[in-house]
Amino acid sequence: MAGAHAGVKRSYHDMNAASPNPTATPSDLRSVVTPARTAHSTLDASGIIRDVRQARSSPGPILTTREALFDPAASIILIGVRGVGKRTLSVLTATAFARRLRDTERAFQDAVGTPSSVYRQARNHQEYQDKRNEVLRKLLKDDDKGAVIIATFADLEGKGIDIIRDFSRTHPVIHVVRDAAGIYECVQGLPEGRIRELLLGSGSAMRACSNYEFYNLSEPIPDAWKRRATISPGSEQQGSHQANGNGRTLLLKRVERDFHRFLRNIIGDDQRRAAHQSSYPLSQVALEQRNHTLAVRVGIADVLGDNADIESMQVGADCIEMVYEIGDEQIDSAFNDISLAFAKVRRASILPILLHVKPHDRHMASNAVEQRILDVTKLCLRLSPEFCAFDLSLPDVHLKRLTAVKGNCVPIGVLELLDRPTQGWQDMICVERFRQAARLGCSSFRLTMPTTRVEDVFDVKSFRCTAEALKLETRLSAYSTGPQGMLSRCFNSFLTTVSPRLDVRGSLGRDDQHKSTANDVTKARFANGILEPLKFFVFGADVSYSLSPAMHNAAFKACSLRYSYEARSSNGLEELKCVFGQADFGGASVAQPFKTTLLPLLDGLSPHARVIGAINTVVPLRELNSDDSIPDDLAIITRRHRQGPVKALYGFNTDWIGIRACIRRGLSPANTVRTHSTAVVCGAGGMARSAVYSLLSLGVKDIVICNRTTKHATALAGHYNELIQAGSVPGLDSDQSKPHIHVLPAISSSWPEDLRQPTMIISGIPRQEAGQPPVNFSLPDSWLKSSTGGIVLELAYRQGVSTLAGQVGTKAQQGWIFMDGIDM
Repeated sequence: MAGAHAGVKRSYHDMNAASPNPTATPSDLRSVVTPARTAHSTLDASGIIRDVRQARSSPGPILTTREALFDPAASIILIGVRGVGKRTLSVLTATAFARRLRDTERAFQDAVGTPSSVYRQARNHQEYQDKRNEVLRKLLKDDDKGAVIIATFADLEGKGIDIIRDFSRTHPVIHVVRDAAGIYECVQGLPEGRIRELLLGSGSAMRACSNYEFYNLSEPIPDAWKRRATISPGSEQQGSHQANGNGRTLLLKRVERDFHRFLRNIIGDDQRRAAHQSSYPLSQVALEQRNHTLAVRVGIADVLGDNADIESMQVGADCIEMVYEIGDEQIDSAFNDISLAFAKVRRASILPILLHVKPHDRHMASNAVEQRILDVTKLCLRLSPEFCAFDLSLPDVHLKRLTAVKGNCVPIGVLELLDRPTQGWQDMICVERFRQAARLGCSSFRLTMPTTRVEDVFDVKSFRCTAEALKLETRLSAYSTGPQGMLSRCFNSFLTTVSPRLDVRGSLGRDDQHKSTANDVTKARFANGILEPLKFFVFGADVSYSLSPAMHNAAFKACSLRYSYEARSSNGLEELKCVFGQADFGGASVAQPFKTTLLPLLDGLSPHARVIGAINTVVPLRELNSDDSIPDDLAIITRRHRQGPVKALYGFNTDWIGIRACIRRGLSPANTVRTHSTAVVCGAGGMARSAVYSLLSLGVKDIVICNRTTKHATALAGHYNELIQAGSVPGLDSDQSKPHIHVLPAISSSWPEDLRQPTMIISGIPRQEAGQPPVNFSLPDSWLKSSTGGIVLELAYRQGVSTLAGQVGTKAQQGWIFMDGIDM
């Protein structure tokens, strides 16, 4: 399920194309996407052998201190041995965050006039080290802000490790790690055993001068992608070439999403460009602000042993809690395991991750165990997780050390009592630990204890009332474990821990304290009236073709939600008014012609829908503010689980989110949105309105509208240009140049000379209108001249291959990719 979020699209074969033709990798990115077996492989192999020798004599200490908050413009260093993917990650980062790209090797060559290998041979070792350190100091001084810097293991020679360590006190220095097999794919000529030796020997030195670590997970191209890439039954060689390009392009999109998520947790959301905002609206609402949330617990050992099906495991959950039970293993070995497992989960899921280090046996706790938990938890913060558990059984001095280095990671205070205190939930330890979590700055505090008494359900509620009276900002999660604790877990509203389902359960899933699944808790909440059954609909003139009922009902079933979803075709508003007033009405998707005609019936619109001037979603409001005004969007989202009288109707528009998600998934890194990027929107109806808005949210500065009725295109362009000038479009950067919406009089018009070739084309032209023959819409070839290709998105919501899909298919080898309304 989650895999579909990371650059996956349907192939032409899946769209029933007669001759599938997948996209090719843009030529200017092939050196980044497919670095293996390049002309530099021999040089890289000799260099990596030198790195092995240096690693043997450079046993740096494991990191014990780290700074974690930086100037938003502070330059970023990526450091690691050859073949870990530093250059690819640096190119993606520099492009996405509009930063300069710098390379220490290039800087050294520019400074001395020859490559470092030549200079090294012509000078004695000390002279080479001194010169290298001098160049490194100057580079870090000159590019203190606004740059992404690629460093190598050679930069740690002499005083280099101290220079970079000092830089890391005020800048993010990221140690990029990769498995030996992945490095071998990029650097031929060295046995994997020698590469493992290098990784083992260099790890401590790299960690000593860095403050973050990114495991660049290597992934094989799935067989399914290779099969889809076959161009014709008799073209095996050509199909193989296309499979390699298509697969590597899609995998690179996953790496891009993965690394940008990692950086977001380091430098914060406010430092990300608009093009890299999340595609998932609910993720914009902080987990701590949502109700009825569940954290599925999985062990590090289960992830490494492939015993955890991550995609199935996360169904119905809001967070993944990864647990490492510390024993007597070496700390660096423990962290290596955590780093790899964390990378696997982060690559496979869009859910936030909570890292939790705990003792293997709480009854065997000692000062040494507490110190090990502290050390490993500090190292876990290097991975930039969204959340990290602070075990409140640790001494206060340890917890304060964690607080000092947490950075943007959100701490959650956790106390899992294995034995019920004498006074149970009335024991003073409960309030004391809650106050302690608040003093440490924990966003929330989770307290659990075993029970054999059903009465503890009421005691937990009493404790919650006591905690609320303290008026602390820290949110409370409190429930009993064990079979008798199910009811208290059911009533707990925040981050209740659950186990994977039986068919995907690993070792921690058998823990009696946390054996309830997400489905178990959800069913219990319906049984106890915390959640209530609701009915949802899709309305339109003709929605018989809609996939929404099948999609939503399958999701409801998978998550044990007692909801239903059905299609209602209608030509008038009377039926809609009747349904909207029902006590169990949960909400409705809206298709044409109601996207604009429903507006007079609504009591409020989301900011996005207000700007777009159209809706595609209606939700009932059963709670209003004390002055009968409409609540904010957060309250609307978090109060929608109950039946009752409908007091108001509120409209959202999510079409633009689906369009933006498709563009982001299909747009290759070579076509990442920049200030000169150009896009085209064909049509001027409701979907065209959403398309323009999605492009603005991506940061596109020049958008061209073309429609068969020019006055409609002019009106749409005028609508947005006025809002842009008035500063009324949410999310636009007021410090940058303002976007502009242009109008092309006709599709046959010549392309404007002052605009770049488009890399994004969105068609809102219907494939077939009611009672009319199919529309054979295609694009002028002059619009498809981009040297790096681009994406064509046809918003038509019908099965089969259109004329436009076939046309773009013939341009696949030039880097063009096609997506349609089903993808959206």
